[in-house]
Amino acid sequence: MMIGATGRGKTHLAVGMMYWILERSGYKLLKTVMKNGKPVETFFSWKIIFVDWRELIERKKQFFNDDQMAKQINKTMAEIKNADVVILDDFGSERGTEYSLDLADAFWRDRENKTVIVTTNLIGSDLTARYGDRTLSRMKNHGVNNGITFANIPDHRGLVE
Repeated sequence: MMIGATGRGKTHLAVGMMYWILERSGYKLLKTVMKNGKPVETFFSWKIIFVDWRELIERKKQFFNDDQMAKQINKTMAEIKNADVVILDDFGSERGTEYSLDLADAFWRDRENKTVIVTTNLIGSDLTARYGDRTLSRMKNHGVNNGITFANIPDHRGLVE
């Protein structure tokens, strides 16, 4: 979980972590599957998904009454649920509505005990105030002893060298 103000490099680092995972693994994921009742090691390609949180919410709202697009966004949600790694960018950047709170709860319920790399501008108490104890409890799996606070770092957007 990477926490800090805008323009501090959180998204840049999250994408770097994604490339690190892919390079270190040779772009392959070792999974053990059962064949004839015996475990067999098999290699699969990684499924890593980058999610812009605010855009996901907007897309889900836009396509609510469009059956064709609703199927597409529901497929995306299923892929997010089953991905090996999800990068959740700008979590908390949306306007706080019941709809976004329900989506956040569903996301964290689906990703509980699965790898999520989170970038957010909200600190712990702000996350609790926005999403409540239940959702934050699920998020803590990813943040406890795994957090990076981007403090005393200048906003690098728009800087000319």
